[in-house]
This record gives sequence, C-alpha cells and structure tokens, in this order.
Amino acid sequence: MTDDTTGPFIPGPRLHVAGAAHGPLAGLNFAVKDLYDVQGAITTYGHPEWGRTHGPAAATAPVVLALLEAGATLVGKTKTVELAYGLTGENVWHGTPINPKAPGRFPGGSSCGSAAAVAAGFVDFAMGSDTGGSVRIPASYCGVYGMRPTWGAITLAGCCPLGPSFDTPGWLAKDAETLLRVGLEILPLEPGGPNCLPAGPLLKAEEVWVNADPRVALALLPALEAVERVMGTALPTKLAAEGLDTLYEHFRCMQAQEAWARWAAGSAARGRNSGPAWARASMARATCPSPRPPLAAPSASTSSTACAAC
Repeated sequence: MTDDTTGPFIPGPRLHVAGAAHGPLAGLNFAVKDLYDVQGAITTYGHPEWGRTHGPAAATAPVVLALLEAGATLVGKTKTVELAYGLTGENVWHGTPINPKAPGRFPGGSSCGSAAAVAAGFVDFAMGSDTGGSVRIPASYCGVYGMRPTWGAITLAGCCPLGPSFDTPGWLAKDAETLLRVGLEILPLEPGGPNCLPAGPLLKAEEVWVNADPRVALALLPALEAVERVMGTALPTKLAAEGLDTLYEHFRCMQAQEAWARWAAGSAARGRNSGPAWARASMARATCPSPRPPLAAPSASTSSTACAAC
C-alpha cells in the first residue's frame, strides 16, 4: 500500500483498527467512506472545513463495529465527493481518486474512494453509501462488485446524512464471494438459515429493461435467468405509473430539501471556503426551500410520497 498512486484514501495518517482475532471475516482488510464515524477519528465528510468544525467521533458507527467484530481489519478512510453530494467522484479539497480500471475517466461518486481502493487491490472490500447511485455508479465505473440493500435494512447511525429518506449503507468488494460474506454479517437475515434467500417474489422492473441500451439488456439477461433458476420466474412489474421523469423529479426535489436542511443547520462548508459544495447547497435551497421531515423507518405498508412543495 506504500505505492499508492490511485489516491483513494483521505489525506493524513492512515486510520488502522484491528479486527477481532477470529470471525467470519478474519483475514480481510476493509476501508470506510469518509462519512462513517470511527471512535477517536474525525469524520471530514469530504470537506476540510467540516473536519475543522467537528471533533473526533465519540463512538464507532454500528455497521463498522459489526465488521470489526466479525474479524475484518480497518485500514483507512476513503475519499468521498464533498458532503457526498455528487456522482462523478470529484473532490477539489482531497483530490479525485484515479479510476484503476480506466485512469482517464472518473471513478464515480460519491463512494469514489471506496470503489477505487477495492479496484486497485488495497482492500478486500469497502463501505460506501448510496442515496441516488453512489455505490452502484462507482462500482460500475471501477469494475467491482457493489451492493445497495433495501433502504432501512442497515442502520445509518454514526454516519453523516445527505438525504435520510434515501441514504443507504452499501459495500463494494473485489469478488462476489466477498460481497456475500460481508452481507451475511451486516444484513438482517430471513428466518430459516444463515444463507436463505428472501421469500420473493422476484420482480422484473419493466422500466429498467425497456430503457436500458439493448446491448446492456442482452448482456444482463443471463444473470436474470440464473436468479430465476433459484427464485422462480420473474414477474414483470411496472414501478412508476407516473413515469420515470416524474418520479425522478420528485426524488430530486425531496433529496434537495433534506440536503439543504442538513447544511443549513451545520457550520461547515459555507462561504468562501466551501467550493463547489456551497454552490450545490444553494441550488438545493432554491429547488425546494420549504422544510420537509425525512421519511419514517420503512414498514410493509410504506409507500413513496411526493414532495408537496414541488
């Protein structure tokens, strides 16, 4: 790790916390996105001003603690887009990580450092977070495995929020086996055994397949067929009766409201020292100035709601 030309880790001394001597993840190294708290370390949230105005974390985020207790060793905090609000992976303060699989292209964000660290082989897996694609996009760009679980399945306690109604912990791994091993330690399991699958049914979202590039859809078909052999034939399902454009506009508005509420109440990333983050925060404020509380924890009857101010 001394020949690090990829730059996935935040500047400064490398954080190191040994995992338990024994456990299902013993022998694996991991990193965490710079919005997860680790006791005694400062979470900078991708912005030096945030770090200067916040002290060391009093406790370690539960999901990180679970990984340590499972035997994995933490070897660093990874860069994120400042305040986790962006999808390219750029950071003017800490530097933009190099995409190891395509050095001339963006690594994707906002879990850019986590994806780059896995793709470069510095860690076996890394924790990120996904609000609107921030695990899935960098996993795709950097050619690694990435997982965004169901919203609310894993606690985000001890993490800096962007849009709490959408924020979801996620992780990236070098291979599918490691992705599974991590998931078995941090996801709540269904009754019936440690490796059981959800009850189903398996749904095939029509909008996803219809709007995909035909070559992409064709390339993904064998994967769908493999899952069907395990879970049964997928049921065609229309997710957005109002249309994807309307659904996206609701998401954009709701996320902007929650992001602005977070920044307006904080003391970091403002004024002349804020860089692009403040411009985006101002855009969020203009998008939906009326405050809106985040959604409650999901239940079986939870349904999506639109932004009334839009």
